Amino acid sequence: MNNRNHFSSKFESKTSEELRTIIKGSGYQQDAKLAAVWELERRDESTEEDQKLVRGIEAENDRKEASRLSGQRYRTFWPRFVAAIIDGLVMIPVGFLLSYLTNSENGIVVVLGNILNSLSPYIYSVLLHGHFSQTVGKMAMGVMVVDVETEDPINLKQAFIRDSVPIALIIALYGYSLIVLSGMDNVDIMTDFVTLAPMFFLGLLSLIWTIVEILSMLLNEKSRAVHDLIAQTVVVRIE
Repeated sequence: MNNRNHFSSKFESKTSEELRTIIKGSGYQQDAKLAAVWELERRDESTEEDQKLVRGIEAENDRKEASRLSGQRYRTFWPRFVAAIIDGLVMIPVGFLLSYLTNSENGIVVVLGNILNSLSPYIYSVLLHGHFSQTVGKMAMGVMVVDVETEDPINLKQAFIRDSVPIALIIALYGYSLIVLSGMDNVDIMTDFVTLAPMFFLGLLSLIWTIVEILSMLLNEKSRAVHDLIAQTVVVRIE
């Protein structure tokens, strides 16, 4: 047998009785028991009970290794953080272009432009996640979004559900702005309380949502944010 570990060389000089004491003893490491069995195998003295012990120890070691690898597979907080920065950089030219195209003195045109500008990162996210399970940032960082049960690439529906809360908040915020601007004349949107209070409230909800997302990612064993829980997804390392 070629099985060896750091105990093997020490056990070559031990008697078979001493090796049996190690195998049956309760104060010995699992590696020591394995080395004792392997030494008995080398001497053609191992029993079926010895082999059963080896299989049990190896199965336990396999479970521990799988658990360790699984833990690394789901440690995606920092890769996702950097990926978000990369995606933000990708969207900068889009933001400039939309700002230029919607530059107007008409308040409704400005609000519509702001809606599109605010939704563009989520449109980008939904389309790329729905078709590739990755944004450009995630591709660069070696992570992808998969179904939590099957770990298959996600579909467009799951991609939309992941971003549905911020999308709904943006639509609610700017929808209210459009109602105010279309129904009132000469409204100073930055000083009128009736206009400003709901916007502040929706903005506060967006901030709270972001904080909850970050906390859930940090506290969940698979680094799943709330949007992952809602959409039944998880982000995994693919490298």
